[in-house]
Amino acid sequence: MTVDEIYNQIKDHFSKPGAVLSKSAPDHGGVCYYRMDKDPESAARCAVGCLIPDDMYNPNWEGNSVYDLFTEFDDLGPILNIKKDDKSYDFLKEAQYDHDGSHSVDHFLNKLKDSYNRHKD
Repeated sequence: MTVDEIYNQIKDHFSKPGAVLSKSAPDHGGVCYYRMDKDPESAARCAVGCLIPDDMYNPNWEGNSVYDLFTEFDDLGPILNIKKDDKSYDFLKEAQYDHDGSHSVDHFLNKLKDSYNRHKD
């Protein structure tokens, strides 16, 4: 995936009515979830989770960063067609950071756009 493809897919997902930031409450650590539930129709996915096809999702990824999924699991790169030395990898890590550090969908989309402008192809 290119930076443009990643940005557009994440932006489209979080621009849908009912989109939510997929993470636990701050008093539970504010942990990001790639998927808040197993329902493929659910909008509760994180920035990276909305890129993962339903049939490729692995619940063992929960609680792990993008870095972990590229190194310890070695799963996500081939699924998204991204290598660790790609510009897309850096943008993907930053998108996860933007999501985890946001307090609302609008706040996240603004941060994501700033990150995209720094990484775009």
